[in-house]
Amino acid sequence: STLTVNIGGSTVLDSPDTWNGEVSLNGGDLTLKGVNQNGNIEAVRGNLDLTSGRLTIGEGSSIAEAVSTNLTENTKLNITENGSVSIDNNDTWDGAISMNGGSLSLTEVTTGILNATAGEIIMDNVTLGAGTVIEGDVEVTSTDGYINIGQDMEFTYDNNDNLAGEIQLNGGILNYGADENHSTNLSATSGNLNLLNSSYLVVTSPSNIEDL
Repeated sequence: STLTVNIGGSTVLDSPDTWNGEVSLNGGDLTLKGVNQNGNIEAVRGNLDLTSGRLTIGEGSSIAEAVSTNLTENTKLNITENGSVSIDNNDTWDGAISMNGGSLSLTEVTTGILNATAGEIIMDNVTLGAGTVIEGDVEVTSTDGYINIGQDMEFTYDNNDNLAGEIQLNGGILNYGADENHSTNLSATSGNLNLLNSSYLVVTSPSNIEDL
């Protein structure tokens, strides 16, 4: 079964509801309250509000860039194998995202907590919240811009990753394990820089490492 929310439509799903089919958001408003188990969702455009509970984006599910997504505090978005999510500066990200597969696109994002153990992430001009961890099995790509590793954030950069922009280390932890073919610009002003086995870090202009 499929529930479609078009332009001008409004739907609320909460904890007493059973969601086993597919929800298609093609305009209009979809509000999720206390949902902890869900079927597929294909969000193409419109407004998606997760006000409480947990939403899983896996096989057959996606949230497109054109969707205005609101993840309120204490909510959780899970991205699993073959799920796809796009978050940018038009969205509100006050909750947490966990990722063990699938793909995540982040553009011009300055808030939010991310715990990523596997999958693919595209990050451009991103500063995430305290408690964020991006592990080495995650494939991180940057086409331009920066990735800022702030206080209480940890990022492992290795040969799985390809960053065309800059890594900024400002109080967090950077585990650097890339070889000479995957070197990237680095600006480190504070925090912990850990060089892993067989890593190769070249510090040339405009890169700089201060007294950490």
